[in-house]
Amino acid sequence: MSRPRRRPWRRFCIARLLLPGLGCALAVQFALGQTAKDTKPGLPRGSIIEDRAARKLLEAGDLRVNAGESDKGLELWRSVIERYPRSKIRFLAQMKLGEHHLTVLADHAKARAHFEAVFSDENPDEDQRALALLKTGVCQYEARQYGQCFKVFRRVIEDYPVSQHVNRAYYFIGLGHFKQGHYGRAIDALEKVGTVTSTNRLGQAKLEIGKRLFIKVEDADLAVLKKDETVRAFCKTTGGDEETVECLPLGRNVRVVLGSTVTRLGRPRINNGVLEVSGRDEISVRYSDEHTAGGKLNQARIRKLTVAGNALARIMDGAFVDRMDGVVVGKQVNVEIVDADQDQTNDADWVEAQVKLYRKKTTAEIEEEENERAAEEALKKETSGLVVAEDAPKKELSDEEKFQMRHNLIDQAKLVVTEVPVETTNSELEPAPSVEPETRGDELSPGDLTGNEKPDSEFATLVEEEARDDSIHSGLFHGSLAVRLAQQVVTSDSILQALPGDVVRVEYIDQINTTPAPRQLTATATCIEGSLGDVRVAKAQISDENLRLRTKVKTARALTMIGNHYKEFGLDKPARVKFQEALEVAEEA
Repeated sequence: MSRPRRRPWRRFCIARLLLPGLGCALAVQFALGQTAKDTKPGLPRGSIIEDRAARKLLEAGDLRVNAGESDKGLELWRSVIERYPRSKIRFLAQMKLGEHHLTVLADHAKARAHFEAVFSDENPDEDQRALALLKTGVCQYEARQYGQCFKVFRRVIEDYPVSQHVNRAYYFIGLGHFKQGHYGRAIDALEKVGTVTSTNRLGQAKLEIGKRLFIKVEDADLAVLKKDETVRAFCKTTGGDEETVECLPLGRNVRVVLGSTVTRLGRPRINNGVLEVSGRDEISVRYSDEHTAGGKLNQARIRKLTVAGNALARIMDGAFVDRMDGVVVGKQVNVEIVDADQDQTNDADWVEAQVKLYRKKTTAEIEEEENERAAEEALKKETSGLVVAEDAPKKELSDEEKFQMRHNLIDQAKLVVTEVPVETTNSELEPAPSVEPETRGDELSPGDLTGNEKPDSEFATLVEEEARDDSIHSGLFHGSLAVRLAQQVVTSDSILQALPGDVVRVEYIDQINTTPAPRQLTATATCIEGSLGDVRVAKAQISDENLRLRTKVKTARALTMIGNHYKEFGLDKPARVKFQEALEVAEEA
């Protein structure tokens, strides 16, 4: 009996069922293959591991550049961008490349390209983007493209109104106008340069004593202000001084206003136009928000900041007038410390400094210490198992490490320096008669602009109050320590036993300053035997040209000081006139 044949339609149905299944299997296998290919072992892009590897490569480039191998360092920085195109460290490499092309190679076009790459929308760091935009304008400024750089700097001001880089934007705008001869615009821009430079550990801003305090208020409601309409901010110190600052809008339809007041050391005087502070004061700036986004009215917005002073340490002559690089053995070393934040009372304050005596090491001592350090480093490498390339750049020693390697500490003593008043003279502020023969410089005051005012004006009252003030607020500290010729050192006394050729070094710790950490300041002088000699006049006869030049410079300085006094009391128009006259006299000189 013959076997029945299969019908064709059944074979066709089976084929239709098998083909989709086979296709699905191939698709799954292809997808698995792609997944296996993509998950190949390596560094995940944009991960913490990748950022760490990019940072190490970036630091290697830093070491090459610091060692003088700029080409290799630049190549390492470029490799960071090429190898890790999605890491945030690539923006740091772009910034370093741009800064090197700008400051070292003076290639403004390449530097601008790097800074523009950092300013891209892919960079989430707003402060870094603001700095990159500012550097882009600096590239155009250095290339003398003033019209283009002004647009970039204005964009920094408008897009980042509360950034610290706005101060530098105003600074470069002022310099650009000055180089173009637009002195009025230059003064307008430079007056807006702020002085708040850093924050302390509590997140509060620091203001350098003696600098102008700039107050910036950002409020959406301020966009409706007219051109000459002002907003008031109130400054108050813990020492008792209070000042009102009038803030002006930066432009039309701008929600930012700016105001400023002068700061100085002194006894508090309320509403005299100057904010008197001491080293222990804290400043509170208050602004009243009339209408908040939440519907509340007259809400106080307060910003607090501390005061600080960047200290200086110097070795001076006996009159504390000129800085000295030598100390006569058998006399004394005169130390001057300038630290404004250590002026904390109305009486004479004091600070401590260390005065140390160093003697140069002999050649044999230096060689012996170098051999000991080399043996220690070799032993450390052998025990740790690290393999270091022979051409690897070594870490460069700091100036302090080099000094300690070449000198031995012989003697030291603690010196207490006391605050002294600053003697001021008005003779340098008198302008030359040829500029304003009808008025003497010592008679100029803001009261001269209004003929109806009596001589006994508010300004005269303030001057009389300052003259009667017997408090000491200078931040200037003086002290002296004896230096005697002796071979044997006595450690328990307050005298330095020195020999000719020794180095006297003054060390002072500036605990409070505008940086986040304390600073160690040093001043050095070499011990000499004999006398420094008297000062003699080398040229008794002064030529007419030299005298004319000195007179012009002194006249320009006097006009600038008079303009500053007018500006401090809110007399902007007379101040601008004096500033313009000072610029004209300086150009003639």
